[in-house]
Amino acid sequence: MVASTITVFQDPPGSGKTYRLVRDYLLRAGELGYDNVFVVTKPHSAKEVVRKELIEQIEQIEEAGGRITLTEQVYDKAFIMNVVLPNVDGLEPTPVTIFIATGDSFLYKQWRIRNGPQTDMFDRMCHQISEDGPKYITKFKGKNARVDERSLVCIDEATKFDSRYTDTFLKVARVTECDIVVTGDILQSIEFEDNLMTDLCSGHKSCDDVKVMVHRGDQVRRCGPDLVNFFTSIVGSRTYEHEGMNMPRSFFATSGEKPSSCKIMPPVLDPMDLTDSGFEDEPSPRMLAIEAFASAVAKEMVHDVKRMRLLPNDVIVVTPLVNKNLIANALQVSLETAWVGLFLDPDYRKTMAAERRDEFESYMAMKRTWHVVLHHSESGRPIDTSRSRNSTRIVSVHASQGDGRRLAITVNLSQRNLCKFVHASNATES
Repeated sequence: MVASTITVFQDPPGSGKTYRLVRDYLLRAGELGYDNVFVVTKPHSAKEVVRKELIEQIEQIEEAGGRITLTEQVYDKAFIMNVVLPNVDGLEPTPVTIFIATGDSFLYKQWRIRNGPQTDMFDRMCHQISEDGPKYITKFKGKNARVDERSLVCIDEATKFDSRYTDTFLKVARVTECDIVVTGDILQSIEFEDNLMTDLCSGHKSCDDVKVMVHRGDQVRRCGPDLVNFFTSIVGSRTYEHEGMNMPRSFFATSGEKPSSCKIMPPVLDPMDLTDSGFEDEPSPRMLAIEAFASAVAKEMVHDVKRMRLLPNDVIVVTPLVNKNLIANALQVSLETAWVGLFLDPDYRKTMAAERRDEFESYMAMKRTWHVVLHHSESGRPIDTSRSRNSTRIVSVHASQGDGRRLAITVNLSQRNLCKFVHASNATES
């Protein structure tokens, strides 16, 4: 007898995985029979992506005349959304509580015995839950909530959970009889070659009481055909064939909708060491070249911002490594200067006030310090992307995964620097 169902969506980058997760599950939770929805991610930064998507879709429904009641609070770094959803067939509206938290905090609450050293805490947690099952809970993040047959667990960007978590989530599904929805792309397995997504897509994890269904998509909605063809040519058709996947195709090849834009800045600084080597009394030729490069990127951004009618929160800059990266530091200065200049430009202000009046006026009314935020990790502290919710953000490849903005600028994604990035992420691999 099947106690619960795990539905897996394997889709290429830019396909709208988080969009569909929100549209088809979070905003239909009551209709589907769920009281509580637990959306879990591995990094803290990914929580903000889900929250933003949920709020945007609720606003779109309200603009179209629909009625959804939303109250939100933040508790222990988790977003708690109390949503009253319109029900079908004229029945009473359905209240649903949506928790957006990390997968580790979700599992930690269900861990029975927590004794032992901190160094291998999550390994012990996964092992014990897999062996002994989860602890029954009645509260999560300060709210009354149970994980049971009327609960849905949504795992976003599942490749970020290594294989230790596979049997753990399967055990949670078996014991609590909750349903699970999993999204990701096995070809984006950056940190771990073997992970939750690859395990579930392999088909080896189905059992009598948990049914695993895998849906494989190939449509890309964020990018036009040129960019889709570019990255599929790098991956190679044999890779897709080996994984049993179709080659990705752009939704915009046949649709009249307009895709987002991606600007790929050439890695002109490959011969240089990109990491900060300390204070320099006088600008060296290396620093002058880096500043010139950053100015060139800013000039390109200004061109695209004017062409696409963009605000700072429409732009994301991605580079392999951020910590002690001289280019990232120079970009923050150059892009900030560029945005200050744009907001002093009467033509830009006039155009934005005419074509995106509400958003432009809302942005201008905000109290803020910077138009550009450089995110870098600090020991023991997660990246807080909420700081750049209304700003241009500069992030590493890891922090950018799953994030979507109208203009993405990739900087220095050369083979050499990507190899440095991979080595830093997986130091034991050659």
